[in-house]
Amino acid sequence: MFVRLTELESDKKSMDQNIDYVNQKVVPTLQQSPANGFKGAYWLADRDAGKLMVFTLWETEDALRTSEETMKQAREQNGGNGDGIKQKGSSRYEVVAVAATPGAGMQTAGTTGGATR
Repeated sequence: MFVRLTELESDKKSMDQNIDYVNQKVVPTLQQSPANGFKGAYWLADRDAGKLMVFTLWETEDALRTSEETMKQAREQNGGNGDGIKQKGSSRYEVVAVAATPGAGMQTAGTTGGATR
């Protein structure tokens, strides 16, 4: 499995709006028609600092790389990353170990489809 870590910055005043967008649009879209090789994702926010991190999980390195071109095209068609979001960087990693409780899967931190505050 492979992971892409993307670091983002958001206008603090737009943070809640951007989080709502992820929970209401991005998460359901990925759940209904996931990209080839997509295994899951986590969105993390430091609201006070206006920082976001996104971890996407991919079955193979090829699936991860293919998704990057798809994401680039989607951003160009939609006019960017969102309201006041700037991508600061992106890195790729291979998952070399996993620790989880038995039966644990991708968990949400609140409402269906995403995290709550």
